[in-house]
Amino acid sequence: MQRWFAARAGAVVTELPSSHLSPLSHPGEVAAAISATLERAGGSANRSEADPPEEWIEAPRD
Repeated sequence: MQRWFAARAGAVVTELPSSHLSPLSHPGEVAAAISATLERAGGSANRSEADPPEEWIEAPRD
């Protein structure tokens, strides 16, 4: 069902031969999949230089 929904949404799916702990057992592959997703979305895997969106910044409280 999950694969069907992903195909219907036109999503790119990365499958790893792992349990739900794939970030621990396959950290390189998980990082690569996240980086590829950011690149497709026009972002960057290196966000340290970017300012957060304004809606993330809390206004000072009096």
